[in-house]
Amino acid sequence: MITSDIGDFDAALAAGDLEKAARFYTGPFLDGFNPPDSAEFERWMESERARRARQVATAFEELALSAASNADRHQAASWWRKVAALDPLDSRIAVSLMKALDAAGNRPGALQHARVHSTLVREELGIEPDAGVLAYANRLEAEEPHARPAPRALPHRSAHAPLPSGMNGAPEAVVENDIADAPSIWEAPAQDLKSAHARRAAAGWWNRRRALGVLAILAVAALPFYVALTQHRTPAPRFSAPAVAVLPFAVHGDSSIAYLSEGLVDLLSSDLDGAGDLRAVDPRSLLSLWARSGVRPSDPARGRSIANHFGADLFVLGDVAEAGGRIRISAGLYSRGEAEAPLAAATVEGDRARLFGLVDDLAVKLLAARYQGPRERLMRTAAVTSHSLPALKSYL
Repeated sequence: MITSDIGDFDAALAAGDLEKAARFYTGPFLDGFNPPDSAEFERWMESERARRARQVATAFEELALSAASNADRHQAASWWRKVAALDPLDSRIAVSLMKALDAAGNRPGALQHARVHSTLVREELGIEPDAGVLAYANRLEAEEPHARPAPRALPHRSAHAPLPSGMNGAPEAVVENDIADAPSIWEAPAQDLKSAHARRAAAGWWNRRRALGVLAILAVAALPFYVALTQHRTPAPRFSAPAVAVLPFAVHGDSSIAYLSEGLVDLLSSDLDGAGDLRAVDPRSLLSLWARSGVRPSDPARGRSIANHFGADLFVLGDVAEAGGRIRISAGLYSRGEAEAPLAAATVEGDRARLFGLVDDLAVKLLAARYQGPRERLMRTAAVTSHSLPALKSYL
């Protein structure tokens, strides 16, 4: 008698009707729903939200591949745009969309997406774009029928500056014509920035205004849903308050708990974030940097390097072991400016089914170790005696 979009979405997927399923997905699962004081529900909601996003991304991608196989290049590019809107930082998806746009005869649009993707990766993750994206973009520029001298680099937008808004629906023809004059952000060396700025200043008020208009179109037109998505994404910031970076844990024993290596980054970061003045580095940004720099065992030196990258004062290293259904988690809290020894160490152990509770207990112990000064007696006592992480965070 009564249906729901999530029920219809699941039914369409089960029936293999991907286009119908795609129509039902209009945004993140339970977007904007924030029940108070419900940590367990929030964890489930985030997990479900991620699962649904993966499902629809897979559906979009299969529809794009199907359209390409049927020589419907414009439809294939349209589906790849939807995939890129869900994950604008994924380099594989970025290259796939660029190829689809080029195949559909929209090479300026492909170059436009490369610029937007490269800017997002630099500003949100604090790292250089994937070499595959840059190489393909350079190849497209080299193959342009009306070759131009290599353009200069754009100055990087401040990490705190909002993206331009209010230009939704800009005609694609305008975007494609103006993009031919827009500068590339992957080719010119940094020393050219000053001379590029001087040339723009000399060009006068009209050229400056036109350049700003092109930048606004670049930021908005390539990813139709980008603004909505980034309202909920935390960039890789330089923190003014004390910050902590939780590194992937070393896992020992049963391979069935290998997921905890990165899973604990998310869980423990969530627990530590907002405890008093403490802020956690965004787990997604940290794990992306971790993967790009080569996955290898964590040690204090590497932890210090990653903490420095994100401007974090503290970092956490840890180990996980499992035996007979019981799990043991050990962690050390380090200062990026101190010696190799941790400021504090903590260990929790219990039934594997109590994972969330064990992580909360570990967070409480690490927080207690932060407060060692004579004027922090009450905070230290609260952390040591509390059995409720939400209560302790509220108190702090």
